[in-house]
Amino acid sequence: MTDRDRQTGPFFRPLVALLPALVIALAPAAGAQPLQSGPGNDILQCVTPVEGGRFAVAGRTSSSIEHDLSAMFALLDEDGDVLIDLTFSPEDWTEFRDIVQLADGSLVAVGATGDPRYEDYDIYVVKLTADGDVVWAETYGTDDEDGAEAVLPDGEGGVYVAGFTLEAEANRTDMICLRIDAQGSELWDVRFGGNRHESAVGIARAAENRIVLAGSTTSGNDDHRDAYLVCIDDGGNEVWSDYYVLPYPQDGSAVAATGDGGVLVTGVTFPDEDSDETDLLLLRVNDSGQMMWIRHYGGPGLDIGTGIVRIPGGGFYVSGRWHNVAEQQTTGWLLRVDALGDTLWTQRFGGGGWDQFNDVALRDESTYVAVGMIDRGDEFLTDYMIVDEELGGAEENPAAPPSTQVLLDSYPNPFNGTAVVTLELPHRAGVDLRVYNIRGRLVARPASGVFPAGELRVSYIPGAVAGGIYFLHAVVDGRPRATRKLIYLP
Repeated sequence: MTDRDRQTGPFFRPLVALLPALVIALAPAAGAQPLQSGPGNDILQCVTPVEGGRFAVAGRTSSSIEHDLSAMFALLDEDGDVLIDLTFSPEDWTEFRDIVQLADGSLVAVGATGDPRYEDYDIYVVKLTADGDVVWAETYGTDDEDGAEAVLPDGEGGVYVAGFTLEAEANRTDMICLRIDAQGSELWDVRFGGNRHESAVGIARAAENRIVLAGSTTSGNDDHRDAYLVCIDDGGNEVWSDYYVLPYPQDGSAVAATGDGGVLVTGVTFPDEDSDETDLLLLRVNDSGQMMWIRHYGGPGLDIGTGIVRIPGGGFYVSGRWHNVAEQQTTGWLLRVDALGDTLWTQRFGGGGWDQFNDVALRDESTYVAVGMIDRGDEFLTDYMIVDEELGGAEENPAAPPSTQVLLDSYPNPFNGTAVVTLELPHRAGVDLRVYNIRGRLVARPASGVFPAGELRVSYIPGAVAGGIYFLHAVVDGRPRATRKLIYLP
């Protein structure tokens, strides 16, 4: 099946906002083509499954490119037919960034609302019934800029809301988490950060009484952006926190629990510090925040990860964007990876412009839903796709970017003399093994050259360096492919 077949076949159905009333219409499944929306900026940011095979989507819409933004919400049935569509405009600029269903069937959407003329934004939270009736809508925040990026049920009828808050006088932002009860009252808020800029873009329950906030920080490594995780308990008390320093900037976009107390983060990273290209990032940490591995996915161009969901049978679906440099366009990108990050299959959707997925969710045991945007220059179309897992796994998309699977390890770890580094190569490749300190500075190069397929084994002797945490980094054919944390005890 070709990309063209996937666009027009029964598993690709355009969702189109006919503005200004935002009437959502479905084009016929067979032979369907994306219809033009209005000239505004219309994007789906998030999706969540709803009982009865339905699903809810949310994002933003406007009636023209210059027009103010309104938050949008739609509830669709199991066939993709629209049951309810709503817009929310408490201020000139309003947007939903995440949505979740609670145990009682109600829905909570979060985002931001404010007036761009005064750079004054608040966290915006709306609770709806399972039928789309508004229960309450509230704003939270300070006199400066605040915004919500992610929401998680608290198990007691309320929610945790993650995002950012600005301290204008100090020229810094902090990661923030609020707990809100079923009636919309704020129970508490906690903030985390350093002396620069931090924000949370994802939230997941890693274990009982353990919640992980995922985002980024610029406080830890010469002002460039690093992935930043904070684990709190149900009362908002910090359990652990860490930022993950590598020689190149990286940023978390979404997080999912791994089922063993740890989490898997997706986002964006750079092949090297000076690169204009980006790769989709996967970062795996254990239940105490220790990094287990980092993997990069993509090829030349601007590839990113945006959403992630754990599959009950094992592994994860990851959504994002893949950049076709030769054709100067992007496509929505879906990957299925196993628990070690090895790619099981990838597929791309869209084409002909700058398209990407922003979120992915399981609809049931055999299907997932991915949502995002199609950008045709001065026009914005918002599409959703329903892809059957059996269809998705039946064949590797022949046009998908190549995946170089490498296995990097080092033992013993911790070590106090010599570490044996092993790297499994699927084919003959150029390899550059690098060791960086916690400040992201290169301290050693255990191996560099062209090596045959199979196991590469190298002995690493640290030499005159201080004890502590280091990062072993494998660059294969010019692209970062794997990273391991080393603990040196001289």
